Amino acid sequence: MKTNEDASKMPQTLGKPQNIRKQRSNKAPASTHIDYDGFSIGFSELLNAKGNLSRIEVSKPDVLLNIAGDEFYVGKDIGKLLNKYDVNDQASGGRSLVYSPENDSTTYLSISFDDENIVSEIVYFVLT
Repeated sequence: MKTNEDASKMPQTLGKPQNIRKQRSNKAPASTHIDYDGFSIGFSELLNAKGNLSRIEVSKPDVLLNIAGDEFYVGKDIGKLLNKYDVNDQASGGRSLVYSPENDSTTYLSISFDDENIVSEIVYFVLT
C-alpha cells in the first residue's frame, strides 16, 4: 500500500515485475497493474480506505494463503471446507468463497473454484 504503485518500491522478495500495465478510461478511474510470475497487484487512482491498493490476483500454486487455520492455494481441493465459508454463485456460472479478512465492508478475499472444488484463482480486492 505504501508504494503508491511505484514498482521500484515493491519488496525485492516479489522479484522483478514481468509487466506494468497502465489503463485509462473515461468510464473508470485510471489504474496500474504490476504483474509478477503467478500474481498481479493492482492500484486505482481513486483513493479508498486502504489507499490506492485495489486488487491482488493469485493464479499459480506457489502462493499460499492461510485463513483462520485453513490453507488455500491454486490447485487445492477445498470440498471439505465449503461448509465453513460463505459460497457465492458468480454471474459467470462459477463459484467462490468470499471472506472479509478485516470484517469490514471494503476488503474481501474471493477464492474461485471449479465444479470439482479445485481452487482456480484467489483475489484480494478493495471496494472503491
